Amino acid sequence: MKTHEWSSKSGGSKTVVEIRPTNADKEGSLSSCTQEDDCSSDHIGRRRDYRRRWALDASKSLSMGQCSAWPHWVYRMHDAYYLARHAADLWQQLVGFESVYNLVRRPEMLAYHIASRIPVQDSIRQELLEIHGVTYRLRKEIHLLESMNNLNCKWCFALIANRSDILVMSGEGPVDTFVNPHGIVHETLTLFRTEGLNLVGDPETLHSWFPGYSWTLAYCRVCNAHMGWHYKAVEEGLQPKSFWGIRRSQLAQLSK
Repeated sequence: MKTHEWSSKSGGSKTVVEIRPTNADKEGSLSSCTQEDDCSSDHIGRRRDYRRRWALDASKSLSMGQCSAWPHWVYRMHDAYYLARHAADLWQQLVGFESVYNLVRRPEMLAYHIASRIPVQDSIRQELLEIHGVTYRLRKEIHLLESMNNLNCKWCFALIANRSDILVMSGEGPVDTFVNPHGIVHETLTLFRTEGLNLVGDPETLHSWFPGYSWTLAYCRVCNAHMGWHYKAVEEGLQPKSFWGIRRSQLAQLSK
């Protein structure tokens, strides 16, 4: 809790403005997050530590739920910390190495972090960002993450990839935004592997969005829609050796 003091010259009075945290940020079943938490141990150690705290918090939540007139599952639907833990687990499964567990005790920040990086269409992202209430936003994100098992062509619904094929190439998550020489903006989802795509043309290195990689046009094998590009390393020491960049606008919209 923070207190800001404001001095007034009229009458020599002093006004104290107290900034109260939102419900999701209040000291409750989980203490506030600090920067030291993220640096105190390695990723595995932190995750185990968070798990132990979550287990303790879950038992407290269960006791509180039993004292409520509502069923326990209803209580959990409005528990920002429980929803944050669930969303963090799903996000970790999606992106792999990026850890968001240090944000679990700050559900509102976690919800905005996921909303700004989740690989969905712009209309859905805008809807996420406009949702009022952290629990509502987290529930929507959980629904989207759980439905993100298959990635399909927008035009013919042919299977392009699975959730396990998603590759994170930057700290911004699995989706990056690029502009080609003609000024056209492409939001690209990077993948380890795909299926149902044909490569057309010879590999090029000119204007490559990934330095050290050549690119080749990739089209849907069923409807021949331009889905994106295949990238292959042309310099030594680059990892991965190859990957795919799929245009997010060419993927079927996830169910709302």
